[in-house]
Amino acid sequence: MPEAPLPLDEPVRLGALRGLDILDTPSEGAYDDIVKLAAELCETPIALISLVDEHRQWFKAAHGLDAKETPRAFAFCAHAIHAPTEPLIVFNAEQDPRFSDNPLVTGEPNIRFYAGIPLVTKSDQQPIGTLCVISDEARELSDEQLKTLTVLANHAEKLLHLREATKQLMNQQFELQQQQHELARLGRLSLAGELVAEVSHEMGQPLYAISALSATLEVMNEQRGWEYGRTSVLIGRLQEACSHAGQILTRLRQFVRNVPPEFETCDVNEILGTTVEFLDFQCRRNEVDIQLNLASSPLKVHANSAHLQQVAVNLFINAFEAMGDVEPSERALRVTSRQEDESIVVEISDSGPGLKVSDEAAFTAFRTTKADGLGMGLSICSRIIENHSGSISASSRTGEGATFRIELPKAG
Repeated sequence: MPEAPLPLDEPVRLGALRGLDILDTPSEGAYDDIVKLAAELCETPIALISLVDEHRQWFKAAHGLDAKETPRAFAFCAHAIHAPTEPLIVFNAEQDPRFSDNPLVTGEPNIRFYAGIPLVTKSDQQPIGTLCVISDEARELSDEQLKTLTVLANHAEKLLHLREATKQLMNQQFELQQQQHELARLGRLSLAGELVAEVSHEMGQPLYAISALSATLEVMNEQRGWEYGRTSVLIGRLQEACSHAGQILTRLRQFVRNVPPEFETCDVNEILGTTVEFLDFQCRRNEVDIQLNLASSPLKVHANSAHLQQVAVNLFINAFEAMGDVEPSERALRVTSRQEDESIVVEISDSGPGLKVSDEAAFTAFRTTKADGLGMGLSICSRIIENHSGSISASSRTGEGATFRIELPKAG
């Protein structure tokens, strides 16, 4: 029994078939209806939607046949896919040298007549199988029956094309999500890079304290000058310095870790206060007067506190930079928080020259006026706030500074 030769582009064809993720999937009514109609209208006991895999033909839908697959070596459809634009019709398999000794002819289901219309993928134009009708009697199809079988094959092909398009869309959505995650990660890394110098300076204080306290304890040990009270104080300060250094490193890790956000109930006022403390050195170095006007009671939101702090840090640093050319005595950063109905509102205002782009364009990715900037900071801030079901907007007037307003839903 001669087996059907492999198509020249067999690897591509198999890739197109497997890319559909349809092999070994459960039955589906739309495909089942097609084979039932094909069998009825073509007056054959068997109708199949057959997909030709590497070593088998697998039936997505079968009418009149219990088997779910047969070896590819026996498959009539393996011959049909060699001519993707033409039907393969075998009037009497017993008299056809290609099939006369085929086990499917000499044994069950005793194929005599076969008519198969190839099914072709849309994107790669690869023949992956057929809609076929089979009978155990030699016969022919009328012109109307062949046209009907062709129409039904077109419908089966469209179902496959729809699955193909859905799969491609899902892949594109996944890739887009991956790109968004990567952009967010790059944005965090960019922001972290801006903070490295500040973190290095901040780390200097606890590291110096740790070194000095350790040296004092070592001298006391050498001189056997242990005093319980003094030793307790020194050890307490050493622990404080270590804790301070650990907090600085933890905050930095929160910016660069690329992990799914975890939401919890947190206090916006606490996040703003922590941000001010975190950027204390940079604030002093830039000679900026931070004016906090926070609500007297906690403002609870359901959020990822690290991400909200990332937004706050970004806006603070942007404000520091915006006021770089302003007289030190006039550099002021006003931070307010309050509850408005069911929303928590935060406003961050600077006394700089105002935005150099339109208020709407400020949050567009890759729009920047910084020579070495990525233009990702405000875009990432916007996406973070949107992921928290909130909104962020900007307003400014030339020479009068800029104000960023954040609204978040109040935690229930």
